Order: sequence, then structure tokens, then C-alpha cells
Amino acid sequence: MTYALLAHAIMKHNWNPMYHLQSVDDMLSYFYSIIHSLLDTYLPYVTVVNYSTDKPWITQKFRQLIRSRQHAFHCGDMDSFRKFRNEAQRLAKQLRSEYYGRKIDHLATSDPRSWWRKTREFLNEPVASSYQHLPLPTSYSSLADTINTFFASVAADLQPLQPDLCYDLGDDDSDCSQYVIEPWQVALALSGIKVHKASGPDSTPNWLLKEFAPWLAEPVCAIFNQSVVQCTFPQVWKSADVIPIPKVNPPKSIESDLRPISLLPTLAKVFESIVGRWLLDIILPTVDPNQFGALRGRSTSHALVSMLHQWCSTLDAGGSIRALFVDFAKAFDRVDHNLLVRKLLAKGVPHCLIKWFHSYLSNRLQRVRLPGESSTWSTLAGGMPQGSWLGPLSFIILIDDLAAGPILHKYVDDTTISEPLSSTSQMSDIQSHINRLLLWTSQNSMKINYSKTKEMLLGPLLKLNVPGLDIDHNLIERVSGFKLLGVHVSNNLSWNLHVDYICARANTRLHYLKRLKRAGLPADRLAHWYISVIRPVLEYCAVVWHHGLSKNQSESIEAIQRRALRIVYPITASMPYWAALHYADLPSLSERRDKLCRDFFKKLRDPSSCIHHLLPPARDSDLTSRLRRASIYPRPINRTNRYKSFIHHALLNYQ
Repeated sequence: MTYALLAHAIMKHNWNPMYHLQSVDDMLSYFYSIIHSLLDTYLPYVTVVNYSTDKPWITQKFRQLIRSRQHAFHCGDMDSFRKFRNEAQRLAKQLRSEYYGRKIDHLATSDPRSWWRKTREFLNEPVASSYQHLPLPTSYSSLADTINTFFASVAADLQPLQPDLCYDLGDDDSDCSQYVIEPWQVALALSGIKVHKASGPDSTPNWLLKEFAPWLAEPVCAIFNQSVVQCTFPQVWKSADVIPIPKVNPPKSIESDLRPISLLPTLAKVFESIVGRWLLDIILPTVDPNQFGALRGRSTSHALVSMLHQWCSTLDAGGSIRALFVDFAKAFDRVDHNLLVRKLLAKGVPHCLIKWFHSYLSNRLQRVRLPGESSTWSTLAGGMPQGSWLGPLSFIILIDDLAAGPILHKYVDDTTISEPLSSTSQMSDIQSHINRLLLWTSQNSMKINYSKTKEMLLGPLLKLNVPGLDIDHNLIERVSGFKLLGVHVSNNLSWNLHVDYICARANTRLHYLKRLKRAGLPADRLAHWYISVIRPVLEYCAVVWHHGLSKNQSESIEAIQRRALRIVYPITASMPYWAALHYADLPSLSERRDKLCRDFFKKLRDPSSCIHHLLPPARDSDLTSRLRRASIYPRPINRTNRYKSFIHHALLNYQ
């Protein structure tokens, strides 16, 4: 009833007073005051007492049954005791199954990436404090201030954003007339909000923005358009709650083991996504084609296929590869705002959007939030919030002019420099490429993390006594294998390391599948959980490594699915694998990987694909049209099977 009253109040509210306000900050303040006032009136906060020993599925009805059972036992009424005991047992089984079923459905459809934490939570597994191994100050609140001070200090040496950068742009904002946001666009964006995500410092619940999107779209749209017209980003949306996420478990150092993830107001992120797409459409034609991160139609699979194809082509011809995997220290936190605005100007972004972006970057605030504690607010001199829509786009703009090395692949801030060496000459010129990299980092206020930057040699160069790399008097570690964009690549291009890695991860998840089975989940939901959470681990970037698997490696991966089927459908334990797959209506993992590769190659053949240029020129259509089963592209010839890239494998098998 109260929910219906809240909905009625929002639908009937007159927003005309807000439309007559001149300042976008005043409009936003009015909007928040109305929304929070209605929430306090119809859905006030209610204090609920939970005991730490309670299972998460316990309800008030179940507690009442337990109290009735215990009362009957103490009174000696054994008939009533047995009655309430049986009722409690049946209800417990029902509540447990329903609770875990809801959680699995929500997990599989909303946020598969955070399955580990959420699965541990709803299985009621105790989790140690993430920060207990850090050097703790006198109190938990002091720890929040200490972490916040460090996060803010990362960009302290950068020059704050100059207010006069936009003075020379003039006051003619006629180029903004084309940038108008319509209410239907806002309604569509609000209806796509993920309600399970935390809201930012504005404390506006995501469910409210999503459920009432049709009625909130118009006032929110008015705020967005006023912000664009005034070239001003509201100050209240420049504040972020920063959650320090451990990079390793457990974290032992504030300086190296914590990553700042920003919780921003949801409306601010929606607004960023709309303006960000305008910016992206403008700069996309000028973006480096070897930048594969955070861009439509590009992915880690595209980056790895492109990189390994060029490696394999060189190695198959008898040459060598010298690869340098560059890691930038605190990359997002060291984005220089002044450089970023100048690079946007150089890319021809309209002046009104430049001014809006300048306002977006200026006077940004953050505080660190720990369980039950928050630090004081700090003003940032640079950096982009990790968790924002504009963060990755800004870094792509910043790094776009980095051109170090004959072959350079970028995935946002992950940068790989590859130097191909011919079979006739193994003389490396990588030091000159490194010098260009160092010059760029110096000019763009970036720093290289030398402890995480690695070098790898592939091909005949491995057999030579090649001196190690020394960058700014820092010796770079040479490795035989490296985790590149989530895939373990070895210097002999075998996939043993990666197969062992994904099998170990999947086996860990099978433990939770067993836990959920014991919790009483039906087979269909267990199968859904396996398909949503475990199988993607076994198929990540499969187009990169599927064609290079040995029979034993493929069998090791299939064994994971075989074990999962025995857990979900115990009846299949005595069946052959093919019969178990038929019973569960699942294809084998090998068949799925082959289909993924075929689909990937089909998209790659489209001239608009970012790696279409890796394909050889198509054969003469006059010739192929006269043949019964002609291939569109010429079939490649490989000297070895080991150095057969996905492109070559696809040309041989998928045409």
C-alpha cells in the first residue's frame, strides 16, 4: 500500500517550480529534496534486529514456530512439540530452497562477475575483514582517513585544472544546439539501471529511479539539458564514495594492495553515459586502431587474436618476438586534467562539450568508505574515478598518441610492445622503442610500475644470451609465461599454463555447486548456476586458444563439465559422457568453443570489424562464383602447427 502511495505521489507531483529555476545546481537540489521528502513520508527507515547466528532465510513465521516448539517442550506437551517441530522442519526446508533459488536467479541475471562474494554471502560463510592485515592506526575511522590521504596523494604532484583553459573558447555556444537530450532517452537509461548496485553519496535508491523511470524522466531530462546549456556539471555529482578494493587477499600494504573504486551518484553516471557517447562518436574516427579497450565492437578477444596472429606469423617464418608488457602505476589516478582537455581540443570536440567536460573535471571530491566509517572529504588534483563511464574513455584519449614500438597493442591502460625480429637478423632495437615510451610517460605525467612490467622472448631468440632490459636503472624481469588480458600466454605458445589455470578456478567453483546442491536447490537452478558462473570461466577468450589445444588439454576441460553434471544430475554418474550431455540437453565444451570460433570468424569477415585487415585479400569473385565450393579467401600455408594463429585456423576450417 505504501509503495502504491509513493508511486501516486511521484506521478502527481508538479515539477513546474523546478523548471523555472535558472541554475542547474538549484534544479538538482530541488529534485533531491522532493524525492527524499517523499521517501521519508511513504517509506521511512525501519530498524530490523537480526542475530548474527540467524540463517539468512529465517522469517518471523519461522521464529514463531521455534518459540512455540520450545514452549511446548518446556511444558511437557510432547504432542504439540512434535507437531511444531515437524512444521518447523518443513518450513525450514521450503524457506532455504526458496531463498537460495531467488539468489541464484538474481546472480545469474544481474552481476555474474561478483558471484564469488555473493555466493559466500548467501551461503552464510564467514568472511574475514579485508583490511585486518593492514597497518592499522588507532581506530577504524583513522584507517579510512589514512587510505583516503594516500589515494589523494597519488595525483598531488599534478598541476590542478587551470580555470582559464576555456577562456579562449569564447561564449558562442551555438554548436550545442545539436546536443539535446529527449525524455525518452532518459527513461530508457533509467529503466536499464541495475538495482543491485550501490547508490552514491546522494543516497537515492536505484530501485526508485528504475521503477518510476517514466515519471522521473522528464524532470531528470530537464536537469541534464540545463547542465549542457550552461556547460556546468552539478557540484553534488562530483563527489564520490571510494571503496578500497583489495588487489590481493589479504592486502598488507595501503600503497600497493588497494584499488580505489568510486561509488558515484547513479544519475551522474546516466548523464555521463549520454554525453560520453557524444564524445565517443566525435573522436572514434581518430582513435588508434590498436586500441581495443572500452570501445564498441572491440574486446580482449580481438586484442589477443590480433597480437598472437602477428606473433605467430613472425615465428612461423623463423623469426623471433621480443615482447614488453608495460604496466602504468596508478594509471587512472594520474590522469592530468589539463592534458586531457588539450587533447580533446586537438581532436576537434565542440567547444560547448569541452567547457562541460572542464566543469566535470574541476573541484572533484572523494572520501573513503569502510564498513561503518567514512573519511573526511578530499579535493583531487587529477585522476579519473574508477567506476565512472567517462573514466576509461578519458584514458583512451590520453594514451591515444602513445606510439612506441613497431607493433603496439592497447587495452585501455594495458600496453604491449612487440618487436618482430627476422630469421636473418636477431639484432634488437627495443631500447629505442623504450626511449620513446619514457618520453611519452614524462610528457603525460605517467609513471611505469617497473615491478609489474615484464619482458618475454619467443622463438630462436630464446636460445641466445640476450641481455636483460634496463629501464631507468630498473631491471625488467624476464618471464616464460604471462597473464595477458586474462589469458596465460607461454613463450612456447602452448596452452598448458592457461588450461591448468582455468581448470583450477572452475574446480573451486564446483565446491560451491555442491554446497548449493546440499541447500536443496532443484536441478534446473543448479544447471543455470553452472551455465552462468562456471562455464564462462572455461570459455573466456576461447577463440584465442581453442585451435591450439591438445587432446589431453581438451579432455581436462571436459572433465570439469562431467563433474558438474554428476553434481546437478546424480543419475548421469553411471552414463557415458555423451549420454549425460543428451540427458542434460547440453553440448560438449569442445562443440561450444568451435561454435564460438565460427561465430567470431563470421563477424571478423565484416569489413567494419576492427581486425578485418588481418584477413588476406579476398579471391576474385568471378573465379569463385564458377566453383562449387570455393573459399572466399586463399588458404594459408603454415610451416608449423604450433604457430598456426586463429586467423589461419579459421581460414582453413571455417570458410
